Amino acid sequence: MSQQFYDKCLQDYLSKLSAEEMPQSQPLWEVHIVKYPTSNAAGSVIFKLHHALGDGFSLMGALLSCLQRADDPSRPLTFPSVRMRPDINGSSIFKNVPKFFNTVFNTASDFCWSMIKSSLIEDDKTPIRS
Repeated sequence: MSQQFYDKCLQDYLSKLSAEEMPQSQPLWEVHIVKYPTSNAAGSVIFKLHHALGDGFSLMGALLSCLQRADDPSRPLTFPSVRMRPDINGSSIFKNVPKFFNTVFNTASDFCWSMIKSSLIEDDKTPIRS
């Protein structure tokens, strides 16, 4: 089977894995080892960690401090970068214009709604807010 097939299978597996909730009756982490070659590596190790264990930055720091290169441990650990997909029809700029205006509109409407809620609409009386 081709590496592109394995790439697709790995992406599908990652999508499925990220959509699943962490079981409450098991540890707050999972480690998945994929031994099939992709276009980026001979195999993959996938760590799925619950956010209660720590934020992404500190978890990545802890993970990277435990790993070293197999070919030369004195050199820093590097990872393959994500490749940009080639634009087939050359219209990527025009494809992003509606996204830009949508983002600006959503940001402005959310900001206005937050200002209206915080200044004009009064909160209900609750045990927390007396």
